[in-house]
Amino acid sequence: MNAMVKKIALLTTLMDLPPQYGLVPVIMNQLKMLADFWPHPPIGVFVVEGYGEHSDWKLRLSEDVLEKLKFEPYVPFIHLYDYGPGTKKQRHDVPAEGVPPAELRGLREGQHRFLTDGKTNITNFDRQVARFEYMLEPELARYDTVITHDIMFQTWFLVHNQAVRNIAKRNPDLKWVHWCHSGPRRWNEKDIKGIHKLRFTGMPNSVWVSPNESMVAGFAMMYDISRKQVKVCYHVVDPLAVLKINHEWSRELITKHRLFDCDVLSVWATRVDHPEGKGMRLALNLMAKMNKLCDAKMLFLNSWSDSPKAKANIAMLKKFAGDKQLPAENLIFSSEMGSEWEKGVPPEVVSDMLSIANMFIFPSMSETFSFSLAEAALHKNMLVLNENLAVMKELAGDRADYLAAPAEWGGVRTDVNYDAGVDGYCMGRAQELWDQLQLYKPLMQARHVLRTFRDEWVYENQLRPIIEGEW
Repeated sequence: MNAMVKKIALLTTLMDLPPQYGLVPVIMNQLKMLADFWPHPPIGVFVVEGYGEHSDWKLRLSEDVLEKLKFEPYVPFIHLYDYGPGTKKQRHDVPAEGVPPAELRGLREGQHRFLTDGKTNITNFDRQVARFEYMLEPELARYDTVITHDIMFQTWFLVHNQAVRNIAKRNPDLKWVHWCHSGPRRWNEKDIKGIHKLRFTGMPNSVWVSPNESMVAGFAMMYDISRKQVKVCYHVVDPLAVLKINHEWSRELITKHRLFDCDVLSVWATRVDHPEGKGMRLALNLMAKMNKLCDAKMLFLNSWSDSPKAKANIAMLKKFAGDKQLPAENLIFSSEMGSEWEKGVPPEVVSDMLSIANMFIFPSMSETFSFSLAEAALHKNMLVLNENLAVMKELAGDRADYLAAPAEWGGVRTDVNYDAGVDGYCMGRAQELWDQLQLYKPLMQARHVLRTFRDEWVYENQLRPIIEGEW
């Protein structure tokens, strides 16, 4: 498959289940991802006949997403039963609901039978398979690729499984991407008797998708297919939803400056009218050295920044950071997002940004107390404070890391002489702090989730290559 691919469909039977059922958010997030990034909308969503405008899914998907989806109510309704090989329900017990035998094509003797017992009479299973084909096949002709979720293994979906295979045989240009949400298992002779062989058999024009690399070999063995036919695609986690980041400005900052992509993010809500007293040069020097070890960004949520003095200070700090080789894109002043930002950002934006940050660098020379420190701590940021300012030790003690920085309080000033020079000190301290941060496993995993489990990364690195790849 190549650039000729234009239209994608997703076939699901789970649209009316609540979000507490694990696969529902998985599929919904996949639809959001395709709506946001796939360049050829609409995305077909094949759902059960009678699917209504007031369905739970439609109520919980945004208008922007819904505009790029086309709901196709052509999956026949049928009550689901577990037709497992060890259960009393078997293929002859499939209900006949909804089947008008005279109207369905393909009910000639033997055409749709997958015989398990040598009998020659057409069963309700055959009729339901034919009904599925009759409703689905003409509508699928408008698409190039069909995504399914869990219907190729679960015993609940044997009718769907057989119908999909029959449609695939007659439509070799239609590609299928089958998500597997149950762990692989080794089959035995009991598993593969009769109709149940479908659950352990590969299918033409198809790839199978595992949510992790660890199960690829197991799925290849289970379906007796090549490992190359088993792809990996992570479930998408929406950090904006999980962290309840809803403010428009927060989302704009995250998107424009790619704040999910860095290894270290330090956020400081402050004014810029006294950069020396706040130790901003030392903070930027440390961040520049940190950026030599990893991808490090500094975000100032700066307030009262519409005056000529404030703007001059911002220009001075940007030049200083550039001289220290911190890339321009790694230093952000929120006031430069627009004139309406210059007075400052709302408190919820500060909270949002701290929730995705992991290091709070605060070498201020003089403080009586620090709300900024407390807020950063509540968001579980690693604290890097001025070791020469007594109030910092009082507030944070040995629960923080420290910098050797000048301090001034009560008319007493403490200066610092750096044996290796300030650049050498910052380089050494940056290495120590980066090493220390990597020991904070929850913080490092949080950054990994922000970068790797979100929709853009999963789409670009996993889903799009699967859909557009040759197989």
